[in-house]
Amino acid sequence: MNWIEELRDVYQKNEALAGQMTKRIVRGKKGEEISLPLVLLPAFHTTAAAQITVTVDGEGNFLDAQEVDDRNKLTLIPMTEQSASRTSKPVPHPLCDTLPYLAGDYIRFCRLEKSGKQKNYTQQHQDYLEALKDWRDSEDCHPKVDAVYRYLSRECLMSDLIRAGILTLGEDGLLMQDAKLQGLPQEKAFVRFKILSGSALPPQGDVNQDAAYYPECWLDRSLQQSYIRYYRRRLEQEEQGMSYLTGEWGPLAACHPGKIRNEGDMAKLMSGNDAHGFTFRGRFANYGQAVSIGYEDSQEVYSALKWLIRKQGYHWGDFCMVAWESNLHPLPDPRADTDAVCGAIELEDWPEENNPTEYWGTDEMGAQRLNRAMQGYGRRFGNTSRTVVLAFDSATKGRLSMTEQKVLSSSRYLDNIQYWHESCQWLHYKYRDKKRITYRGMVGIDELIRAVYGCEKGSKHYNVLLRTLLPCITDRRPIPVNVVNTAVYKASSPVSYSDPREWEQVLLIACSLVKKWRLERDQEVWNLTENIKKESEELVKQRDYLYGRLLAVADRIEYRTQKDSKRMTNAMRYMNAFSQRPYQTWKIIEEKIQPYLQQLGTGERIVYSKLLDEIQNSFDPKEFQSNKRLEGLYLLGYHKQSYAFTHKEQQNNNIQEEETHDGFKRKD
Repeated sequence: MNWIEELRDVYQKNEALAGQMTKRIVRGKKGEEISLPLVLLPAFHTTAAAQITVTVDGEGNFLDAQEVDDRNKLTLIPMTEQSASRTSKPVPHPLCDTLPYLAGDYIRFCRLEKSGKQKNYTQQHQDYLEALKDWRDSEDCHPKVDAVYRYLSRECLMSDLIRAGILTLGEDGLLMQDAKLQGLPQEKAFVRFKILSGSALPPQGDVNQDAAYYPECWLDRSLQQSYIRYYRRRLEQEEQGMSYLTGEWGPLAACHPGKIRNEGDMAKLMSGNDAHGFTFRGRFANYGQAVSIGYEDSQEVYSALKWLIRKQGYHWGDFCMVAWESNLHPLPDPRADTDAVCGAIELEDWPEENNPTEYWGTDEMGAQRLNRAMQGYGRRFGNTSRTVVLAFDSATKGRLSMTEQKVLSSSRYLDNIQYWHESCQWLHYKYRDKKRITYRGMVGIDELIRAVYGCEKGSKHYNVLLRTLLPCITDRRPIPVNVVNTAVYKASSPVSYSDPREWEQVLLIACSLVKKWRLERDQEVWNLTENIKKESEELVKQRDYLYGRLLAVADRIEYRTQKDSKRMTNAMRYMNAFSQRPYQTWKIIEEKIQPYLQQLGTGERIVYSKLLDEIQNSFDPKEFQSNKRLEGLYLLGYHKQSYAFTHKEQQNNNIQEEETHDGFKRKD
């Protein structure tokens, strides 16, 4: 199926949830929990941010008015095809709307426009009442509709809100110009209704599990179903056509919904309402000749898309991505690091006391952990399970483009995620609860872009990089060579970083990217092991790799003798020049380390001298004397040799002496 059919399938599988207001818990920048509203829209409904809640009884008598809490402002409201796409043209929503539409006495308290003219607010209110009366007089009327109509027909909404202290007047008796509700000018406030009366209960038989009654109009599913029946009857009178999506005959969508990425997003993915511009470019007489989608089909597709984006989508400024499995089973997060991908399924599938966190010390163990995590995800999928990946971005406020679209089997999607983490597998670390956690795998895409390019979320350059890198993860595309080269260049300049930890992170990321790039280009398999002699002889005798090892040994010799751990070694200071002109720079570094080599103990000096001779003897003489620029492979040689030193030192530190009962000490 294509992505449109997949979205319609998601809606139909979850239609029982339509109209239920739920919450999604996300983490803020400081780790705090934030509760966000989440709703799968019923047909012919949309959402709006309300500032005022007006309470009336079943006879339409005003009871109370309150300002809406900012955390609870999202309101589900009925809409028409025209009102959902209204801009400058005044088209009322069927039930809840802004003050100029609802208040018959609005003109008594409003101010003139800056141009000195006054809009015809009386006509807006009359249009609203006529539309509401049509619903009220239909066979699909709901008691709450009658209560709202009775109240607003009295044309006293503004007066009631002023007496209730919701709206503020100036000395001239008009709305105070600077007064705001939730940051919005009070004259533009959106009003929703709450009905407190037994007479406003739904008719007998309307209350069931799928149509729960609430005093709040925006939560009452019986009211939602009443409007759906009413609007379907209205659409039967509209022009009919064949939907290309289902092949069925019915009313067609002329205006497709907005608010796709968020509630303030007016960019549309599909649009055909520009009959006077250049949309058709002379190829078609009307939009229906290009493509026609049923109105209700369009509602289902976009409602499912908006629900999925809010439920499990990822946002980076204007750029947005969402991935889902056909039965909405959990998927690994493509933007997460290996530890987070594995940890999410481990916490859910394994008992806490058996949950591995810190013992994945080798490449084999890291691969086993990732393998087990992918099997945990895959156990939930059936043979027909599919995964859809969509990404969106907008160049203008009015038009939304789909930058990535992929429908593939869920098993293949998991294989692609696993391949990314395995092909980039290297030693990485992160901080959790102020503790340094090491793991084997790959960092998250946010950390990669921030470390290598220094871009913050939401910037244009950040979004371009995301569009470039995400397909490498989800679709197994080759890593772009310019990304690898940038990481190598940054890692070759440790003097550019005031914090050594930042440089170390860039170095590890560069090693991951170089490893993946050489695997895809030359089919070379590089692993990080404490025994550096385990690699195949053909690989370890490469010029760039050997030069990297030399640099690591020189760095280690000087590090072992210096008292100030914050002082940068000569090897690090010359690293950038070394990567550009290795033979020429190595002679300088070799001279610089001689005094430090003499400061070492006899045994340690012999070990390092023999290691330097061993590495230099592994060179082809002509390649050693070549001043050709080093490729990123030298970073793998540098870090593998450095890791071998560090791992050996850690092993020595782990040898503990224990005192026995007779007072002697023994080595464990």
